[in-house]
Parts: sequence; C-alpha cells; structure tokens
Amino acid sequence: MSPPILRRKLQPPPAWPDLVRRERLLARLDEAVAAGQHVALVAGSGYGKTALLADWARGRAVGWLTLDAEDADLDAFLGYMIAACEAAVPGFRTAASGMLGHAREREGALAALAALIADLDEQVEAPVALVLDDWHLPASPSLDALLGRLLSYLPATVRVLLATRQAPEVKLAELRAKRQLVVLEEAELAFDAAELKLLRPDATLAATGGWPAGMGLAPDQLDAYLDEVVLAELSADDRAVLARLALVDTFDLGFAREVLGVELAPAAREGLQRRRLLLPGLAVSPPVRRSLRRRFLAEAGRAEGAALLERIATRQWEDGAVLTALATWMEAGAGAIAASQLAGVAERWLDEGRLEALGKGLALVGSPEPHLELAKGELWRRWGDFDQAERALLNAAQDPTLAPRAGLRRALAHASRGEIERAKGLLDEVRDHLTGPDALDVMNLEGGLALLSGDAAAAIAHYDAALALARSRGATAAAARALHNLGVCYTRLGDYARALASYDAGLAAGPADGPPVIWMTPINRALALAYLERPAEAVAAATAALDLVRRYQLAREEGYALRILGYAHLREARLEAAEECFEAAEALAKRTDDRLGLAFTRNFQAEAASLAGDHAGALARLAEVEAVLAGRAELAGLPEFAHTRAKVLVAAGRLTEARPVIDALLERARKGGYRKLQQDVEGLLGAAPAPRLRATGPLPPLNLPDLAIRCFGGLRVWRLGQEMQEKQWQSFRAKLLLAYLLHSPEGATKDRLMEVLFPNERTTEAAVNMTLMRLRKALEPGLDKGQLSRWVPLSAGSYVFNRQAPIQLDTADFDRALRAARQAEPVEEKRLLDAALACYRGPFLPEFDQDWVVTLRLRFRDRALAAARRRLELEDDALIAEELIHRALEIDPLADEFHRELILRFIEAEEPQRAREHYQLCERRYRDALGTPPPADLAALLEGL
Repeated sequence: MSPPILRRKLQPPPAWPDLVRRERLLARLDEAVAAGQHVALVAGSGYGKTALLADWARGRAVGWLTLDAEDADLDAFLGYMIAACEAAVPGFRTAASGMLGHAREREGALAALAALIADLDEQVEAPVALVLDDWHLPASPSLDALLGRLLSYLPATVRVLLATRQAPEVKLAELRAKRQLVVLEEAELAFDAAELKLLRPDATLAATGGWPAGMGLAPDQLDAYLDEVVLAELSADDRAVLARLALVDTFDLGFAREVLGVELAPAAREGLQRRRLLLPGLAVSPPVRRSLRRRFLAEAGRAEGAALLERIATRQWEDGAVLTALATWMEAGAGAIAASQLAGVAERWLDEGRLEALGKGLALVGSPEPHLELAKGELWRRWGDFDQAERALLNAAQDPTLAPRAGLRRALAHASRGEIERAKGLLDEVRDHLTGPDALDVMNLEGGLALLSGDAAAAIAHYDAALALARSRGATAAAARALHNLGVCYTRLGDYARALASYDAGLAAGPADGPPVIWMTPINRALALAYLERPAEAVAAATAALDLVRRYQLAREEGYALRILGYAHLREARLEAAEECFEAAEALAKRTDDRLGLAFTRNFQAEAASLAGDHAGALARLAEVEAVLAGRAELAGLPEFAHTRAKVLVAAGRLTEARPVIDALLERARKGGYRKLQQDVEGLLGAAPAPRLRATGPLPPLNLPDLAIRCFGGLRVWRLGQEMQEKQWQSFRAKLLLAYLLHSPEGATKDRLMEVLFPNERTTEAAVNMTLMRLRKALEPGLDKGQLSRWVPLSAGSYVFNRQAPIQLDTADFDRALRAARQAEPVEEKRLLDAALACYRGPFLPEFDQDWVVTLRLRFRDRALAAARRRLELEDDALIAEELIHRALEIDPLADEFHRELILRFIEAEEPQRAREHYQLCERRYRDALGTPPPADLAALLEGL
C-alpha cells in the first residue's frame, strides 16, 4: 500500500509582503536551466534558499516537493516524486506508481526510479523543473544514491533544483565538470550591497555579512533564531567548541588546540560541517560566528576576553595574518602593541610596495606614534596627497631621531608636486644627517630634482650611482627604484631600448612573487614598447599591468595603466579602443578626485581627437586640461601637455598660436638634452629632424649583465634583463646541468655529466647531448647547429661554463662578499656581511635533491649562519641585532644558538612574555620538523620567570 500524500508538501510557500526579489540570483537560475543544467543551493540556515526557489517557481511549469525526515523511506520519497511530476506535467502517468510498496529495498527503488525517468523522457516535451526543498532532512546514503541517478539520467527537458543545508553524497564535482550542475553556496546566496539597501538601507555588509536571515530579523530576534533554528541540534559541548572557534575567521587544528584550547575531534568536525556551521577550509559560518563571538566575549568577562584576544593576535601575527592580528589587538584594547608591531614592519612594507596593506594597517591602529607618522607621510606622498603627507611628516619630525628622515621625505613630497627649490632647500637641511639606506633616497631625490630641472644627463649620473650603491649593499628594492628612474630618464632622451632594458632589470630585481617594487615599472615598460613601435607587445604589456594594479586595487596606477593602454591602441590606429580606455580613465579620475590624472587623460583624448580629424574637439579637451590645472603652473608646464598642444594647433592650421608653444618646447628640449622631444617638435615645423643623439655626452653604462642567475631560493635566470620562462628550458635536467657547471669551475667530461644528470639510470651519450643542446638553446636562442656556444663551450675534453662573459651569479656574489669581509675593517666588514646575507634569499637550489646539491646547500647555509653570527657580534643597536637574529632563524629555523640568544635578550630587556612566546614558537618548530622538544637548556632559561 502506498503511503498517503500530503498535498501541502507539493506547494511552494506563499510570498511574504517584504520579500526582496533576488534578480541577480533569479537570472543565474534562468541561465542554468536554459543551459540544461541542474542547480543545487547548498548553504546553512537563513540564506533564503526556499524563498529564492519559490519566487523563481511562480508562473512556471514546476513540480515542488518540500521534504522532511519521513521521506527517508524510499517508498515515501518516490511517491512524492511521482506526485510532484504529475503536478508539473498535466496528464502525466508512470508505471513507477504500480511499483510502490516494493521500493524499500535498493533494487526495487532503482527499478521504480528507472521507470519514472523513462516515462518522463517519453511524455515531457516542454521544459519543466522539479524543486526538492530541504533535502538535508531525510538525507541518507540510499536517498543520495537515487538523487545521483536522477541528476545523471533525467531527460534534458526536466531539470532539478535542490535546496539543502548539507551537500548530498553524490559526485557533485563530476557533474559540475560535465556542465550538468551549478552549485550556489553561501558566498553567492548572501545579499550584495544593492540587495541589502533594498531591504535595510541602514545596514552594512560588514555588520551583516550579507546573511539574509540576519537582515530580515530585528537584532533582538537574531539570537533566538540562532538558538531555536540554527543551533538547536547542538549539544552544550558542541556549542562551547563552536563559540571558541568563532573568535577567529579561519583556523587550523593546531591553532584551535594551542591558542583557542579546543580539541576538534574528527566526528565533531564532520558533524559541524554537515550542518554547514563549519565551512570547508575550517571557518565558522559567518552569521553564526558574529553572534557566538559577541556572546562568548560578553560572558567571558573583559579581562579574560582581552587576554584570549591578545593570545590570538600574537599567533595571527606569527602566522603572517598581519592585518587580522592588528584588528584583534585593537579589539583587545592593546593598541600600544598593535602600534609597535606595525611600526616594526612599516618601512619594509614601503620598500616592498605594499601600500594598500600599510594603509589598512594605519587605519586600523590610528596611533600618533612617530614611526607610524613617518610611514603615513610616505604613504600619502606615494598616493599623491601631499597636504596630508606634509602634516604627518611634520608630526614625525617632533621626534629628533626621526627629523632628518622626515625632512628627506618632505623634500620628496615637494619634488613630487614640482616645487623644486623648496625640495632642494629641505634636502640641504638634512643631507649631512642621513646615512645608510637613506643615502640611496638622497641620490634618487637628487636625480629626480635634476630631471625636473631639465638636466637628464645629471639625473642619470645620480641614478646610476644609486644603482651601484644599492647593488653593493644587496638592497634589491633600492636597486629596482634606481632602475625605474633610469628608465624614465632614457624615455625622456628617446633611448627607448635602454629604457626597456632598465624597466625589465627593475622588475627582475624585485621579489620572485607578488607585486613589483615600483608599481609604475610594468606600466612604463608598456609605454617604452609603444615608443619602440611594437604596439602588439605594448597592448599585451599594458593589459597585464592593468590587471595587476586592479588586483591590488590601486586607483592612481589603474588610471596610468588605462592611459598607456589607450596610447598603445593609438599607435595601432585603433581609435575606438583607445577612446574606451580614456573614458574609463576619465571616470576613474573623477571618482577618486585625481586632478592630475584627469588632466593627463584629457591630454590623451585631445591627441586622439586630433588624429581622428576632430581639431575643434581636441582644442576643447585642451581647454579642459588648462581648467583642471588652473593654479598649478609647475604642472601645466610639463612638456607632455605643451607637446600635445603644439601638435593639435599645427594640425588645426593655427600656426601663429603654435609658434610660441613650439619655441618654449624647443628651448626646454635643448636645455635638458631631450633629443627625442627636440626631434618631434622640429618635425612639427617641417624642419629637418635633429640627429638621434642619446645625450649631450656619453651615458653611464647600465650595468646590466648578459645573464643574471639566482640559485638561492630556487634557480631563476634573466637573459638581458628578461626572465626566462619554464617552457624555454624544455627539461629540468637542462637547469640542473646549468647549476652544476656554474659550481664546477674545472668543468666536467661527458661521462661525469652522465653520472650527474642520470644517476642510477642506464642511458647513452645521446641523452647527455640532448640536455647540452637544450641548455645551449635556452641560453642562446639564435644558436645554429654546429655553431660554437658562447656559454657552454667544450674545452680540453670538458664542458665548462664561460665565466669571462658578463654574468651575475648570486652564489659568486655571496662568496665574494664573504672573502672581502674577512680582510675588511669593522665598518666595511658590516657592509660586506650585509651584502652577503642579502644574496642568500633561501636554500640553495631547493628544487633539486642530488647529493652534490645537498652538500652545497648545507655548506652555503652554514656559511650564511656564520656570517649572521659575525654580523651580530659587530652590531651595537639592539633593534638591528634582533632583526639579525630573526634573519639567522630564517636561514635555519632550528638554529638553537640564535633561539637561545633571542630568549636571553628578551630576559635581559625584562620582557618575559616575549621570551615565553618565542620559546613556544621554537617548540612548535622543533615538534613540527623533528618530532622532539627543543634542547633542554632553552627551557631552563625560562625557569623562574
């Protein structure tokens, strides 16, 4: 006998009066069904799954089924499925109806399901949908198995839309890969900002997380909803566990155990994940997290809650979640700790170009601590807000120890806004008080002032000196900055090939992963390619640069990238594409109040209009440029604006107006040695173009090696400033061969190479020959068959690497600096040891495990540790000494002598908490790496604290 059918379960719930139509999600459902895909809504309670499906179902041919726990009975489930199909398809009849009562066994259920699918295939012509709501209530392995067959074999005219709090045990990934299924989870079902405003204009995403239930209920009703609906099935122990886990956004099991005091057993974890209270990746569901976190901290009490939050923040900081740690410290009322920690990394972030992160950190901490004011001033300067930069730097200058650096940065800010004499005056005031890394900034600023004054040759001399000093000190960020500035100079001189090489070298000098040191470098590189008449490459480079700055949400740089991309399109005569870029740049400049960016955009738009023959439109754009720059004479006089004005006036036939503009430009070009600008302007007058001279005198060498090779931290090779890509090697053995020859000055015979490249393998000389050929072709793409190799010649029966050619090898630089340090006086010895440690970016060739590699890896590591030890002996400054110890522990995380030294320093400084925290870090490292505790004497240091 078939179980009775409750007709209410076959009807979608009615719409409530204040329902917000989710047009974005309704369109997603439409698209999926139209494409012949099933849909699964998988999310926790309160995400509006049922309301969304009910809204979508209205006015459509839909069979609705609201499931409950009793539907775990296969006969009951199939009975309701048949009833839902009959409601969706008028006149539908199926042989499966006569099979009910025998479907409790798997074979009977599969037979009935097969009959139902076959009859749907035969009788359904127009598209229909079956909605299965609350699948999680009856969910069982047997029911999930039926669902898997249903999704796989239903005819294309019948689509299933499923709502559940836990993913069914079917092959969701396989169905998604086959484009048969779309899965929408919490992140997509949450309200976006536009939907939020429709429901509660006063609410913010930060406060609600976009959780529909959280916005549909009044605040005083939320806790009750969570207790009665979301958390109702949890035991008291599970609630206590979840409340502690809710203190952090994400965690791992070690963090939960050691910091939160929670031992999350597999069964408990699976239970919480099944209820969607714990999301994949170990994070408590956001809406639940907010409520539980608030209630836990209120019940724990202020002192206990603050102590726990401080412990969490310390671990977050150690794990690299810096901004999260700062926010946690601030919530714990430990603003002084947050300010101190941020001040410790602010300068490094500036060097690494992590401006967005620093800006967020400063906004979180909000402290007037002088070091933070110094960093804030530099941040505002780089973002172009010179008034705020000046205020912050004047605040920093109240600290006498920071006054010279604050003065230098004020000079940089005034130079950035074109106030040359003011910048020179400030530089003169502080120059004699600046040493070390600040000397590099002085050189770069002097170069910038020379460039602004129109003396390109003097600018290049300053930048080249800065580059040489940066390389000697191993200061990669400073070297990248100097190379970028050299590229700007060479661009002004019209030496675009050298400019391109400078930008490429600047990018190579930066970190292997992450953003460039100077955000404008990849953008300017695209401009150099456009000037070199390589428009396709310029478009590709500008597009890549645009994607990069958008990823890091850098509005000012995005405007530059859009303008350069538009200019690259102009060089291809693609006026429509160029105008689209300029329009986007215009909208961005207006939105961010970037007046200089708007002026440059109008300038490009004027050039585009002139090229299209719209001279009146071009002149109108130039009038807008003047309006934007009103009162900024130092900017209005930039040659870019005057050059465009001259070109537009000549093209419009207004030669009388053009003449004074051209004369002023010629004077500036001749005075500064800007031969390319002089050539272009003289061309406007119909005169013979000026000869293509690179400068008024010989230029300093760029110091770019033919090959730059890194072995520390992984093998990377740059050929003429361009990094070689993986596909160019064709084989990992070609890279291994290069590394071996670089570190075997005597060379190697073919038999020896066979042992090195193919250990314990039977092979022939042909395999060695193939590897040699691949290495040579990678380093010398134009090498013809039979032609002598420049880099890997055969000499007296041995293959050697040619060290006489211009190369830069980090292991050689490392050795050279250490040898020189042994003979140097203490001041010079410190500099040389710093240079050696800067070369050591990580373990030697970590991607290879050959015996000779491991031997050298250990040797280099030990020498780097010895250099750090000697450098520490020479250092009197406590802060620098602490940095040196951390540097040594980066080289070898298990170097107990440095752990011991750091703990002792904390104890001597009467900082027992930091001593204990460092011992705990040391303990974790030993346990994770060796499965043993640290040496006993380390623990003994803490006795009595």
